Amino acid sequence: MGNIKTVLSNSIAAMFFTAFVVAGTMWYGSATTPILVLLGTLSLEINIGVNFLYIVCLLFLKHFQLFW
Repeated sequence: MGNIKTVLSNSIAAMFFTAFVVAGTMWYGSATTPILVLLGTLSLEINIGVNFLYIVCLLFLKHFQLFW
C-alpha cells in the first residue's frame, strides 16, 4: 500500500491533473477541437493573409491599368 505521504501526494497530483484537463476542456473545447483553433490566432492570420493578397492584387491591376 505504501505510506500515507505517498498515497496523499499521488492522489493530490491525480486531482490536479484531472482539474487541469477539465478546466482546459471547458476553456478551449473538446479534445477533438483542431490544434490550430486552440491557438486562437488562426482566423486572424487567415484574415491578414487574405487582405494582404487582396491588396497586392489590386496594386498589380492598378499598375497595369487593368482595373479602374
